[in-house]
Amino acid sequence: MRVRLLSTLLIIPVFFLCIGCGGSSSSTTPAFTNASLTGAYTFTSQGVNATGPFTLAATFAADGHGLISNGHTFYNFFNGITTGGFGNQDMTGTYVVSPGGQVVLNLDTQIVGPVTVSVVLTSPQHGQLVRFENAATATGTLDRQEPTAFGQTSIAGTYVFSVQGADSAGLPEASVGVFTVDASGNVIGGTQDINDNGVIRGNSAITAGPASVMELLPDLGRGGVAFVSSTEGLQGFGCVVVNPNHFKLLGNSGTLAGDAYRVTNTSVPSSLAFTMLGKFNGSEFATGGVLETDGAGNILNTSVRDVNLGGIIGSSNFSGTYAATGNRVALSFGALNLVGYPSSGGMQLLTLDSQTVASGVAYAQTGPFSNASLSGSYSVGISGGTTKGELDAVALLTSMNADSLAGSLSVNEAGTLTSDAAVTATYSTDASGRGAGTLIVNGNTQHVEFYTVDSSRILFIETDKQLVVQGMLVKQSAE
Repeated sequence: MRVRLLSTLLIIPVFFLCIGCGGSSSSTTPAFTNASLTGAYTFTSQGVNATGPFTLAATFAADGHGLISNGHTFYNFFNGITTGGFGNQDMTGTYVVSPGGQVVLNLDTQIVGPVTVSVVLTSPQHGQLVRFENAATATGTLDRQEPTAFGQTSIAGTYVFSVQGADSAGLPEASVGVFTVDASGNVIGGTQDINDNGVIRGNSAITAGPASVMELLPDLGRGGVAFVSSTEGLQGFGCVVVNPNHFKLLGNSGTLAGDAYRVTNTSVPSSLAFTMLGKFNGSEFATGGVLETDGAGNILNTSVRDVNLGGIIGSSNFSGTYAATGNRVALSFGALNLVGYPSSGGMQLLTLDSQTVASGVAYAQTGPFSNASLSGSYSVGISGGTTKGELDAVALLTSMNADSLAGSLSVNEAGTLTSDAAVTATYSTDASGRGAGTLIVNGNTQHVEFYTVDSSRILFIETDKQLVVQGMLVKQSAE
């Protein structure tokens, strides 16, 4: 822990800056071991280094004893002038898993040399991660692959996709949409919405054509997705299959990356918890809340959201409207216009406003809610920005009673690393699933707003001035 921050009692709020991997709660968390990581895995991470934004993705095999083999990396970057990338470079490495599910991946890549990644597992199948180096910071997720899903016929169906990052000029861009793949790997139709640095190209048709195809390498679950949209022309992505309902995407242009999830239900739930992160006129922007609907196109005035706009904090109830056409949902409330696409991975959200480029996800809530909704141990992922630059972090937190947690976190703040610092926290929720919380580190109190999805998933945003971050708690299981 940095003495400068602690000795001044944190003139700049440290919120998650003071929590590290390790800590006091590991004795009460599920018992993970090196054997918890066995089989084929993939991760995608997005962040910044000295030259600008980048995306680093990988596939590898974990042997259950701490060795990584058959690794392949994919790297897209912006060097301040133009974009570039490297694909299918070899990677080896080692890993160590703690009983609390904290993992350190030490990777040797052909592209950027040694890479260190810190992960907190939610289960042997999934984890939240941060790139933990002075030279670069990034956030992302780790997923175990299902080799039985590597054939093209197993991924036939309709998928919602969401990608974020930078365009070919290094400016913020995000896109969401839906497309359908047939059993031969042909993309046969869909819809796409794009917000490219405030330039909106919405409701673009994805059409079948010679370039609209998904191809997979059956031995590795890797391949590519290409389709034609009415406004973008040819769109191309690298693709890594996680399972029949989920695959990861890596854009061929700029540093866009994200996920695609199978569509199982297109309805709009009666209540959703959501968070979004991005930029507003160049300033860091985060918002979160609870959205309640009547099932007939109206967003009820019992809905509430919180906003952190570059340290300007606000909270209000809101009402509005929504309209669903197929799998696309247009939402309007207050000064915010969104599009959402329901999927098995939640409703993928994108702002359709010229001043705001932000994306996020909304999950259908399952109540009732009380402080007792919080129980067990949680993997926590955090991303956002400070006055110093990008901040990415992962944590292990364990509930101590109905309204408090304790644990530790590893954070990378613009290349400054902090690890193994203890924290205590409070949690509360009202009947809607929303509630205020605090984290207390060395006598300093930071503030968050929680949005509870269910006992297994809780979203939040930071509501202090110097940090604009969003995060997610996901309940752990060693099974």
